Amino acid sequence: MNLTFSDISIVIQGNIKDHQVFESEILKKYRDISSDLEIIFSTWKGTNFSSKLLDKYIESDDPGALLVFDELKITNSTARIMASSKAGLLLSNRPWILKVRSDIYFENINWLINYSPVKIPLSSKNKLFQYKVIIPTYFTPNPSRQQVLFHPGDWFMFGTKSDLISLFSCNLPEEPLFSRFFENKINPRPSNYTWYKDLRQYTSEQYPLLMLMKKKNIEIFEHGFIFDKMWKSVHDIVLGTNFELISGDSINLFSLKHKSFYKKLDISSMYTQKEGLELARAAGYKVEIPKFDWEKFRRLLYAILDLNIIRSLKVLRSFLIK
Repeated sequence: MNLTFSDISIVIQGNIKDHQVFESEILKKYRDISSDLEIIFSTWKGTNFSSKLLDKYIESDDPGALLVFDELKITNSTARIMASSKAGLLLSNRPWILKVRSDIYFENINWLINYSPVKIPLSSKNKLFQYKVIIPTYFTPNPSRQQVLFHPGDWFMFGTKSDLISLFSCNLPEEPLFSRFFENKINPRPSNYTWYKDLRQYTSEQYPLLMLMKKKNIEIFEHGFIFDKMWKSVHDIVLGTNFELISGDSINLFSLKHKSFYKKLDISSMYTQKEGLELARAAGYKVEIPKFDWEKFRRLLYAILDLNIIRSLKVLRSFLIK
């Protein structure tokens, strides 16, 4: 199956701080790639954005957000992500969708045209989708290095319209139970997790995946930071069967917030593309795995060039802990 830009919608989801920057730094880049792309922006009421570069625009009711990290005044965006993602996906008229956060952009997406979609066999254990969904290695933690399971990176996702809609079609979280789950409990989040004092029952990345698993009669855990050998084995099968991990710096992925995030941020605990292929092979796919993990090497090089000793040591440790 060969895809063309006429087969693809880009669904941009989230809020925007600067309308002019969003139009020039995000929308114009996508429109310059191809006039055949369908570009959709899904946000919430009160944004009041318009642009001739967009094909479709939708504002959803804002479901609100409760505090989940009191010290830093961080709120829970899970319901907002779920509602606005689904609204944007439903607007698409194309069979394939690249869903992207509103602060993320690609310099080009020719890699999609060269991509051969991977159909998931009917016999696959823990099958969730018809075709594998592509996600970034960034912020998809490798539980061997950061003890967090079922946490697919959400900077972007690429898959069929029906598969992505199924991922974002679960009920919104029950509040305030969801956002304040660990308020009076011991919080088991690992110390190297970004928001280790976050009170949520599940992270925004975990919630849609776990709710889809539950809908498919796959057992899920009570909260997102239970970690043991049994749950890790389920995690490995679910990710290896349903997702394809790809390195962001190999496909020209950028962030408005972190212009050179893959050079500056500590992502040593995240999966690499090679490790994603190893998960796929363990799940029964016939894939070719490179002998050397160049993504880890690039992470080490960036850490050294940044003169960051601690990050360099963490990346070196990732070579030993797979």
